[in-house]
Amino acid sequence: MSFVSGAFFIFLFTGLILYYLCPKRVQWVVLLGMSLVFYCWGGVTQAAYVLFTSATVWAGARVLEQMEGSLKAELKAKKGLLSAEEKKALKAKTKRKKQRVFWGVLLANLGILAVIKYYNFTAELVLSAMGRGASGFQKVSFLVPLGISFYTFQAVSYLIDVYNGKYAAEKNPARFLLFVSFFPQVVQGPIGRYDKLGVQLREEHAFASRNLWRGAVLMLWGYLMKLAIADRLGRITGDIFAGYERYGGCIAVIGVLFYAVQLYMDFAGGINIVTGAAEMFGIRLAPNFKRPYFAASMGDFWHRWHISLGDWMRDYLFYPLAMSRPMMAMSKRLKKKSLYLSRTLPAIVGNLVVFFVVGVWHGAQMSYILWGLYNGVVLALSAAFAPVFKAFGAKFPRLTASGFWHVFRVIRTFIVVCIGYFFDRAPTVTGALKMIHRAIRYPMLHQMTDGTWYALRPRKEIGEWMIGLLLLVFAVSLYQERVGSVRDWMEKQPKWVRWALVYGLLFLIITFAKADVLDAEGFMYAAF
Repeated sequence: MSFVSGAFFIFLFTGLILYYLCPKRVQWVVLLGMSLVFYCWGGVTQAAYVLFTSATVWAGARVLEQMEGSLKAELKAKKGLLSAEEKKALKAKTKRKKQRVFWGVLLANLGILAVIKYYNFTAELVLSAMGRGASGFQKVSFLVPLGISFYTFQAVSYLIDVYNGKYAAEKNPARFLLFVSFFPQVVQGPIGRYDKLGVQLREEHAFASRNLWRGAVLMLWGYLMKLAIADRLGRITGDIFAGYERYGGCIAVIGVLFYAVQLYMDFAGGINIVTGAAEMFGIRLAPNFKRPYFAASMGDFWHRWHISLGDWMRDYLFYPLAMSRPMMAMSKRLKKKSLYLSRTLPAIVGNLVVFFVVGVWHGAQMSYILWGLYNGVVLALSAAFAPVFKAFGAKFPRLTASGFWHVFRVIRTFIVVCIGYFFDRAPTVTGALKMIHRAIRYPMLHQMTDGTWYALRPRKEIGEWMIGLLLLVFAVSLYQERVGSVRDWMEKQPKWVRWALVYGLLFLIITFAKADVLDAEGFMYAAF
């Protein structure tokens, strides 16, 4: 079910009525029913994957908790009867059992994700490496469930947290299924944590018109970003990247700039829609964007872009890797030679591994892997040259504290991000490299005036009105960056001002969205 379909609006409206009319103690049941209907809309078979993940992770977490409880009960019952060595042996035995359960459940779910998304790509890669070629390889056609990467990562984070004793395992399998399949964020995130989202799904929520109003405003803003900007620009970027052989560097640069805007508007717009929908039910999803194109460094960018994925990678991959025995041993050996290397090399290795995984997570394409590694290398170089940047700041404090320097850093970061987008969007790695090469060596500026660019830019797609919409988004983003929430500001205004702004948003959406709005392209991150 598309978030921009008439069916979704009817679905959401009906669900809200049922949710607030039913007894509060069964509100979570309404949400579970809505989530299953939403997910099964595209095919009942898809639900089998979500049910498997939910059932295995729930059961695995319960078993882990029971094992830990049994250990504590036995130690309490035999208090004073066991020697220190016997206690140690009993704990080690329980730990081994827990590890077998933990890794069994983890590998089963990550294995499904790996096979469905990466089997064909890996098999072709292996055949090519063996010199056998992949021309005769018969691809296996898998049914790829919507948002499999999102709900798998969400379930895995719960399993890890229970294993580490962060919180108790959920006793009710239906409640856990709701956590895994909650309809607003199951398709494209954000990736929720059980101690934040799970608690809210269990709570009772009284009707509040403020939640409906704030949620609706956020959804409208998201629809404007998606339908009036992202989908329009998507047609142009699609033509440029598909036919990159025909265009010079100037149009290639325009293409990647348009793609940068399209990607942000599509993903951020989608997150605004799902966040607004959840807010109507009194549920606050994890933040996922904080105006990433205002970032002054690549590290800052990745703290602002897809925040929930970055936090997941930090907590469940980067920190465990950095604190692992091999990494700690390497750091200890390096400390004898250089304190600088002992601190920076683990961070460099960690960033490279994390962003390799991020690239793989985005899709089974070599271009995605190189895009991930590109970001990892940039962050690794940032860590390596951190002392140089610090020394430069100390030598030129007035310059580095100036507004000019901040703007320079923001522009520099945006350019670095856009270079990576060539790999993210180009059909092949070769295509990305050719576009970058032409952008540097062969700009072919005449294509902007000889009709080439005009043929790509029909006025109905990106007329002068697009500049106005982009300036509007920029103004709102700047206000959020400098002042705070626009919705908070709107609530302080007279009622007629608030409604005028809401109707203004509706007018912009109706006027500038594509004519075939209800058949709009799906959200780009839903494919992950």
